[in-house]
Amino acid sequence: WRWGGGGDDGFIDFKKAPDGGYIMGGYSYSIDPEGDFYLVKTGTEGEIEWETHLGGTGYQSGYSVDFTQDGGYVISGRAGDPPFDVDIAVAKCDSLGNQLWYKVYGGEYNNDAPHSILSLTDGNMVIAGSMGNENFSYSKNRDAYLIKIDQEGEVIWENVFDEEYTTVHASNIIEVPDGNIVVAGIRY
Repeated sequence: WRWGGGGDDGFIDFKKAPDGGYIMGGYSYSIDPEGDFYLVKTGTEGEIEWETHLGGTGYQSGYSVDFTQDGGYVISGRAGDPPFDVDIAVAKCDSLGNQLWYKVYGGEYNNDAPHSILSLTDGNMVIAGSMGNENFSYSKNRDAYLIKIDQEGEVIWENVFDEEYTTVHASNIIEVPDGNIVVAGIRY
């Protein structure tokens, strides 16, 4: 199968959807030269059911996708003015790929980055990634960053895990049977 348009398009993540098909997400420069979130929903045999470009104005690049408890889909990624003036962005669409909302999250400084988004059994979502904590550096002194949002994208809580003179990045999330979450990442 082949997806995308005439520009630079790519998938970064995919998940098996509840109906047996797949949701694939990443980025596209085919319609907007600054970049969009790009989602493709396939059937069980890989045939396209729909494709959509999501996000706001300016640069967006998707990193992680998931399905939501209400039948929609969500993609997290980066938005802003790359390479350093970027924040975490999330777009949600319905079961047919129609954008419902788009929100940007981040800290006081630049260069915030998501790694994964997970839809939880309580209907909310958690985003894991990192937050820049200096105004001038890409890789120096970054903090692990977790955000829990509801179905409308409103922040329920945010946690920053800061360790002085260290870069910490939260990456993979799982939900354990008691409803808590476990997050893995890197520290250097």
